[in-house]
Amino acid sequence: NNNNNSDDDGDNSDGDDSDNLLTLPPSFKHHHLQEPTSSSRKHTKSTTTKHYHCYLLHSLSPRHPHKTYIGFTTNPYRRLRQHNGILKHGGAFRTKKSGRPWQFVCVVHGFSDKIA
Repeated sequence: NNNNNSDDDGDNSDGDDSDNLLTLPPSFKHHHLQEPTSSSRKHTKSTTTKHYHCYLLHSLSPRHPHKTYIGFTTNPYRRLRQHNGILKHGGAFRTKKSGRPWQFVCVVHGFSDKIA
């Protein structure tokens, strides 16, 4: 059962650092797809350009081997943590009940707005 929904994300964080469910393929090198470093946290929203990313998630749950989800975000690293329940606020309704943990299959970045 594939669920294709687009969700805008919030900047919600509860500070939980349990990244055991976070899976990022090693080929993903974009700075938004990896854990923020102290130097990347220094950039403010006023000095950086906001780009949107469209992503495809795949469930790692043995009970849901064919479940996928499509969404969009400005911060893929945070968004995956929301989908996996690492961050309490955020994540899509359809990824909370079943399918966890999730991993990225594909992330397409560089969209200037939600409509592009």
